[in-house]
Amino acid sequence: SAREGLPRSLLESLAFGVPVIVSDARGCAELGRLGGRVHPVGDAGALAEAMRDLAADAGGAAQLGAEGRRRLAEGGYDIRAILRAHEALYRELLC
Repeated sequence: SAREGLPRSLLESLAFGVPVIVSDARGCAELGRLGGRVHPVGDAGALAEAMRDLAADAGGAAQLGAEGRRRLAEGGYDIRAILRAHEALYRELLC
């Protein structure tokens, strides 16, 4: 993705301990640094390299996924916390 908010699919992948490969678009990159590989937007070569690296090292990929799951839990990315934060922001903006 070249432009993204906070993709739910990445949250779900990390929650299940699955490593992610993302572009350095806002939101995506933040989650990718928790448990995955981040490549420049539009750099197909870097994307392919990240895919090859994870496919070639199943143990490393599993460790990266486990680390992502742990960091996600510690980082307050629970969907309920995100929704509460959005609601609080909307209330603040409306008042």
